[in-house]
Amino acid sequence: MKPAKKNLASNQTYGKMLKTTDCYKKLGKSTILEELRAWCDEQESWSQLSGSSFMHKPAPSLMLKDPFIAHLVERGWKEAIIMKSYPHSHYHFHMDLNNRPAAINLLLGKNENCHTVFIGEQYYRNQSRAIELKYEYGHFYLVNTHQKHGVFNFGTDRYLFTLSAPLEYGPAWHDCPKDKITWSDAYYKLYKEL
Repeated sequence: MKPAKKNLASNQTYGKMLKTTDCYKKLGKSTILEELRAWCDEQESWSQLSGSSFMHKPAPSLMLKDPFIAHLVERGWKEAIIMKSYPHSHYHFHMDLNNRPAAINLLLGKNENCHTVFIGEQYYRNQSRAIELKYEYGHFYLVNTHQKHGVFNFGTDRYLFTLSAPLEYGPAWHDCPKDKITWSDAYYKLYKEL
């Protein structure tokens, strides 16, 4: 007699499914994507910051040309950087620190062999549910940086513009006070403002 197969749809055995709304929200298009990308190509060297990322801070005069970026900066969004990933590299799975509760990301190019992946809690023998953010060219994304995420780059150099949210947009975090705003609240708050 063969043993019964486990139900693959069972959340108890195979972990809770992730939803895109737990991880990201697609927003409007950038008006300066090509300018930002050209700026990246002009940079001769990239500084390694935080031990694992190669970054540059774009000139405010350039990034503030985009009305959406200017709108966010007026409302306290900060720490604008462009991150570079080299071909055949992996940015390890991580959750951002408390002072970076959410982010606006803009992929600067059409890197089709690059995968941004969010994962849930481990549920069985080092397995986790996963969902991929497939960046649409030219669009900004609101990203839940407290959901574990990482990047696999099997393509060319990858450049990502990112802007950090003020703390009031932050999702709850295990060691934050209980009155912190949740990811759902942040998602709804920004969505309403747009």
